[in-house]
Amino acid sequence: DEGEEAEMIAVREAVGLQTQILVDLHWRFTAPEAIKLISRIEPYDVALVEAPVAPEDIDGLAQVAHAIKASVATGEEYRTVYEYRPRFLARCMDVIQPEMGRTGVTSFMKICAMAEGFHCRVMPHASIGIGVYQAASLHASAALNNFAMHEYQHSITEKNKVYVDGNLTCEAGYFHLPAGPGLGVTPNESALARAY
Repeated sequence: DEGEEAEMIAVREAVGLQTQILVDLHWRFTAPEAIKLISRIEPYDVALVEAPVAPEDIDGLAQVAHAIKASVATGEEYRTVYEYRPRFLARCMDVIQPEMGRTGVTSFMKICAMAEGFHCRVMPHASIGIGVYQAASLHASAALNNFAMHEYQHSITEKNKVYVDGNLTCEAGYFHLPAGPGLGVTPNESALARAY
């Protein structure tokens, strides 16, 4: 745990006070462990904590959400409104992270509409899958009232760009909405070659 706190001190000193810090705990902790760790790093103005406990631990997630000051985010692993609903009812998150590659557009929009009814913001997960999912996620996000931000992971987005033709760009903290017919991107020969 000392490693995480030392890392948080270094990050806050490096980015200054104007930058939001979002922390992904990758489902590594039990609820008491997560609460203990988060309470130690919250003084460094942590804005959001993602995936503090195992995805199936609804009660543990609710425990964490009710015990900390930072926002709690989860949801990249859930596919339908039926998986989200018990988590909304338990008030165990205030930011949801639907993954377009798991939900598809229709379920994504249903989940986000339900989130609005529970006053939750949407921060879609950085979609994995040759760039098409990322483009779909960006377009769907642009239609949301409760959209907060879209997750960006350089290791995913930059790799995905080589498999599509079209503008799939993130610059200075902002995505460009892909322009053109459909999703604004199309799989190219590099993507198709991997399918054979």
